[in-house]
Amino acid sequence: MRQIIKFLGVAFILLSGSRPFSAQSACVFEADRTISGEFDHSEYVVLATPIATAHMPTSADRYFLDGDDTTIRIMKVFKGPPAQSLNVFSENSSGRFPLELNEPYVLFLYQDHGRFQVDNCGHSGLAEKSRSVLRDVRALSVRSAAHR
Repeated sequence: MRQIIKFLGVAFILLSGSRPFSAQSACVFEADRTISGEFDHSEYVVLATPIATAHMPTSADRYFLDGDDTTIRIMKVFKGPPAQSLNVFSENSSGRFPLELNEPYVLFLYQDHGRFQVDNCGHSGLAEKSRSVLRDVRALSVRSAAHR
């Protein structure tokens, strides 16, 4: 019995890494894991609160698995064009970044096939637990604005 369970576990691990969907890797920005590196690679960096969520099915082209499309209300834009709200997609995969409604977050957003997403290996997180990240993002935002 133990051998069967062990075999099934190994088979699952091997097969789950070979699917033809987008979430082959849970982490997006492998090169530079610093806050400034993620800031540079992000299209938006914001302080925002999720206000609504809706389930999205697997995309017709099967690029995205099913997941949640969450509307965020933006309180502060540190990088990116001004916006009052955006939609953020979180795929049901190892790359998932779950967002709790009505909780403020610091979010580093990138776009993939027209959908904003969060790299779950990055520095995004609940604002109350991300005070040092928020401090660094504010400084990067000021520096970035000075160089425009």
